[in-house]
Amino acid sequence: MIRQSFLDYLFPSRCPVCDRAVSVFDNCAGFCRDCIQKLPVIGEGRCYKCGRKLRDPALQYCTDCIRHGAWHHYDRGLSLCTYDDVMRRSVYRLKYDHRSEYAVKYGYLLAKAFGEALRRAGADSVTAVPLHPNRIRKRGYNQAEILAKSFSKEAKIPFYKDFVKRDVDTAPLKSMTRAQRQNNLKKAFKLGRNDVKSKVSIVIDDIYTTGSTVDAVAVNCRRCGKLFNYIAGSKICPMCKEEIEQKFQEVKKYIQQNGRCDMMEVCEACDVDSAQIQTWIRQERLQFADDSPIKVACEGCGKMIGSGKYCPQCREKLAKNLNSMMTKNVTELKNEPHKTIDAKSRMRFLTD
Repeated sequence: MIRQSFLDYLFPSRCPVCDRAVSVFDNCAGFCRDCIQKLPVIGEGRCYKCGRKLRDPALQYCTDCIRHGAWHHYDRGLSLCTYDDVMRRSVYRLKYDHRSEYAVKYGYLLAKAFGEALRRAGADSVTAVPLHPNRIRKRGYNQAEILAKSFSKEAKIPFYKDFVKRDVDTAPLKSMTRAQRQNNLKKAFKLGRNDVKSKVSIVIDDIYTTGSTVDAVAVNCRRCGKLFNYIAGSKICPMCKEEIEQKFQEVKKYIQQNGRCDMMEVCEACDVDSAQIQTWIRQERLQFADDSPIKVACEGCGKMIGSGKYCPQCREKLAKNLNSMMTKNVTELKNEPHKTIDAKSRMRFLTD
C-alpha cells in the first residue's frame, strides 16, 4: 500500500474527467475529488431492460426498449453514466488519445456500483466485446477488455478472454442507424472458446447506443449455459441441439416399441423431461391417437389433444376468424373511393 502510494506520488495518473495529473492528496478512486462529482452517474430511474437513464422516473422502460426491447438477446443491461459532454470527452481520450488507464478506473466504479448485486444474481463470468486485430494494432489495446478486467478483479467474478472473437473488421457504427448497425454486424463475431459453462455472463463494452453490438456478440445456451453465436431461432447451442435430436429419436423409438406407455414411463425410461416431450407434441413431431394416455392441453380451450397446439375445433375457429378479417380488409379496400390521377402529376420517363 505504501509502495503504491509512493509510485502514485512519483508517477501520478491522469483524472479521466479533466485529464490532469491526480495528486496523492486529492485522489478519489483515481479521479480528482471535484471531478468525480461531475460524473453523470445514473441513480434512480434507469430502464429495466437496457439500463439507460429514464426521462420519466415513474416509467420502467425507455422509449427505445418499448419499441425494440423484445428483440434484444441479452436479459438486462446496466449503465454507469449517461453519455453527456463530460463522458464524451473522457471516452474519446480513452479510445483515441492513449488513455487506457481510464478504463481501469471506470471498471473500478462499475464494480463498486454493480458488483455485489451481480454476484447475488448469480453472475459467474465476465467477458468483453472484442476488437478486430486490425483495430487493436492501430489503437494498441481494447478498451472494453481493460474495463472488463478491472471490473472482474474488483467484483471478484472470473474474466474469460477470447470468449468471442471479432472475425470481420466492421465499419465504425457511430453514424449508422439501428438497421445499418445490425446489418453491419452480421457474422462479425465468432465463438472463440466453448470450454466455459456460464449461467449468467456479463458482456462489457464502453458505449451503449442501440444494443446491436452486444446482441451480435453471443448469448448463453438456455440448456447448458455455454456462450455461443446466436443467429436466429431457439437460443440453444449446436451441441445441445444435436443432443436433443438424439434424445428425440430415442423417445420416438421407445414409444413405437411400447404403444400404450404413459408420460411418466417415457420420462423414466428415456431420462427426458415431460416439458420436452410436450414441446415435441406441440411441434407435431410426436403424434398420439385419441385413446393414448399421452396428451397436451389445447392452447385455445384446454382440451387434451395428441398433437399440435390447438384442437380441431379451435383450429377451425381461428381459420374462420382469419378469413373473416381478410374478407373485411378486402371489402374496405374495394369500397375506398377511386382516386383519379391527373395527367400532369403522372411520372414521366426520359427515353432516348
